[in-house]
Amino acid sequence: MIVAAISAATLIQAGPISSAATGHPNGASASTTLTPVDTRRDGDHCVWLYGKSEAGKPSPLVDKACSDISPEAASAKLDAQQAQRAGTSAAPAGRVRIMIWYVDGNFNDYNPATGTTNGHRSDWIDGKDGPCDAAGYRIPTDSFWRDNLSSLVGDNNCHTARLTDKALVYAQDFRIDPYYAGNLQGYNDNVGLIHAHS
Repeated sequence: MIVAAISAATLIQAGPISSAATGHPNGASASTTLTPVDTRRDGDHCVWLYGKSEAGKPSPLVDKACSDISPEAASAKLDAQQAQRAGTSAAPAGRVRIMIWYVDGNFNDYNPATGTTNGHRSDWIDGKDGPCDAAGYRIPTDSFWRDNLSSLVGDNNCHTARLTDKALVYAQDFRIDPYYAGNLQGYNDNVGLIHAHS
């Protein structure tokens, strides 16, 4: 689990690496509108499975599974769903964790001494098509995360996340792997789109 790898030394505030104010960030045209994915319906912890972004478009949501118990339980549920859809006993290969999103700053008050958080909501974001590359994954936030994302961490070559505000007007890059975005500054509870890439 990514969280277990976070040490006290990595909980520094990495901060933004660039900032841009654009009418429509990430190459969107003036007529582009993002349709958020379905809001969560069945658990405090979800795993979302996305395909890679193509030609600057939002990544397609492939599947989602949730659990009130833990992200691990939601991940096991997603494995079972994917295996059932594939008609096999195992989930299809290629799925990797690309991010974890948290409702509170500093990864839900992660304590490196105990390896625990405050237990508040967190979601795992997985990539169906393998690790991040330059195109990466462009993920619109759902109605919950637009108003509640406060920190995130990246994995599997997702080194940078370009966060765009809810109005899709301003965007800013944050290093998310190997550094961790524990404080989203002006994007705290204000994220409409995340472009995670290498």
